[in-house]
Amino acid sequence: MKCNYILFLILFSTLSFQFCYSQQNMTIDTQYRIKPDRSVAKENYYFGFFPSDGILYTNDKDLRIQKQYYIKFKNTFYDNANLFNVAYTTDAVQHTLKKRPNSELGAFSIIYDEKNGQVVGVRVVTQDSSEIYLTEFGAKLLNKI
Repeated sequence: MKCNYILFLILFSTLSFQFCYSQQNMTIDTQYRIKPDRSVAKENYYFGFFPSDGILYTNDKDLRIQKQYYIKFKNTFYDNANLFNVAYTTDAVQHTLKKRPNSELGAFSIIYDEKNGQVVGVRVVTQDSSEIYLTEFGAKLLNKI
C-alpha cells in the first residue's frame, strides 16, 4: 500500500510538472534567423505562445506579417545540441474546426539552454519551411554573432 502511494506521488509530480511547463504562456522576441548556410540574418520576430488558450501568434516585425496557429503541447526533449526543447504541434481538431489552411500545420519548439534556463530561440517547421529564430542570447551562445 505504501509503495503504491509513493509511485502515485512520483507519477503525479512528473505529470504535474509537464502540464505546468506546457501551459506556461510566454512571449519571445527574436532578433536573428539561421540561414541555410548556418550563418544568421538580422530579423525581428515576435512569438506569443499561449498554450492555455491553444494559440501561437507570430509577427514578422520587419514585414508586418502576422499569423495565428492552433497548438497543443507535445513533449519536452533535449536535441542533438543538448538544448532543452518544449514542443508543440498543430491542434488538428481546432485547425479543422476553424477551417485553417494546410500551410498552417506544423511543429513549434521553444529552445532553452537548459531546463528552466534562458530562451535560445524558437524552431518553426511547416510544410513550407523549417526555420530557427534566435534571441540575442541564443545567437551569442551559438557563436553566431
